[in-house]
Amino acid sequence: MEEEAILEFCSTAGIPRSVFLGRVVGVGEPLWLPEDRQAALEWQAYQKSLCPGCKRPRVECFDITMDDRYDVTALQCHACAARDRRAWNRSRENNGRPMFGQYYAVTPEPVNGHAD
Repeated sequence: MEEEAILEFCSTAGIPRSVFLGRVVGVGEPLWLPEDRQAALEWQAYQKSLCPGCKRPRVECFDITMDDRYDVTALQCHACAARDRRAWNRSRENNGRPMFGQYYAVTPEPVNGHAD
């Protein structure tokens, strides 16, 4: 397994890395070992070092010499686009006022009678 994926899962789940990797905590043993705490703190520091927008290292993407060195491709999630169109149309129906508190569930339309 990739270490980054392990640390991300453990951080999200709030479990020590060593327990995730199979360590069984015995009676009277600490749940978090010193190396688990160190890994968690290093993961936290790593996350703070990333740009909150693109998730690239700030040392790279905030560097002035990197200006104009990125290529951008516009991608569209068709499910989100359908949801956003519906929300936009609903606000237009409501005299342009946003419909606060609305939740739009997105489900695929059946193709040939079968939903994917």
